[in-house]
Amino acid sequence: MANTKRRRKSSDNSKKQVDSFEYEVFGRVQKVGFRVMMYKKLQEFNGDVSGSAMNTSWGTVRGELFGSKANLEKMKLWLSLTGSPRSRIDSCRITNERQNVEREIVGYKHNRKLPLWCSPDTCCSCNII
Repeated sequence: MANTKRRRKSSDNSKKQVDSFEYEVFGRVQKVGFRVMMYKKLQEFNGDVSGSAMNTSWGTVRGELFGSKANLEKMKLWLSLTGSPRSRIDSCRITNERQNVEREIVGYKHNRKLPLWCSPDTCCSCNII
């Protein structure tokens, strides 16, 4: 008897067409838990939003985000107005907005040396910081 079961396609977020943009946040955004809080914010979207956040040598945070249009709009507001509790956002530059592109980053990439769970905003009992 032939095997008639069909394989279900897995939902692979990396192949789904999404929107994206690049950003740079200016102000007091380094050494204030900004990238850690951004990681926590991205988790609220259950894998729909992915991207990167990197400290620059000139004191900003830059990166790129991928996801649905609605969730990326929420992230634009977060990057422009909210950030981490100890940050001060002076401005946020959004560039290279694209629609219907393949997701280039799955998950969250950063250039942080410490683990994401260890942040001035979330961890006060460790002596690493």
